[in-house]
Amino acid sequence: MTEDSPVRREHAWLQKYGHLAELQTELNIPLFRYEDFSAAPVCYAPMLFHHCGVTHDPDSYAHIRVVSARRYYASAHWQIRRWQFSKPFQRHLQKYGYEATHIKLSHRLKQQTRLFVRSMGRYMRNQTRGRRK
Repeated sequence: MTEDSPVRREHAWLQKYGHLAELQTELNIPLFRYEDFSAAPVCYAPMLFHHCGVTHDPDSYAHIRVVSARRYYASAHWQIRRWQFSKPFQRHLQKYGYEATHIKLSHRLKQQTRLFVRSMGRYMRNQTRGRRK
C-alpha cells in the first residue's frame, strides 16, 4: 500500500482533470464547479438534464447543499495545513476559478470555528434525538 499525501492527491487531481478536459472537448460536456453547482442547482441542473436528453426532475437535486467548500482549509492534519500548492496545481486552480494560494490564518480559523460549531450542532441534535426514543 502506498502512503497518501497532499502531493500524491494533487498529482492524481491534475491527471483526472486532464482526462476530464479531453472528454469535455470531445463530447462537449457541460462542466461546473462543485461550489457553483451546489450553490445554485436550480440554475445548473436543468442544463445537465438538457445535455443528457432526459426529462427535468427538480426532486432529483433538491437534496444538494453547499457543505464542503474550503473544508480542506480547516484540516487538523499537519501535512495538509503545511502543504504548499505546486505551480501546475496553482495554474489549474486559477483556470477553474479557485484561489491559487492558501488562505490567511484568520480566515482559516474562522472556517475551522464555523465547521466546529456545525459539527457540535449536529452532535447535539443527534444526542437529543437519541434520548427521545
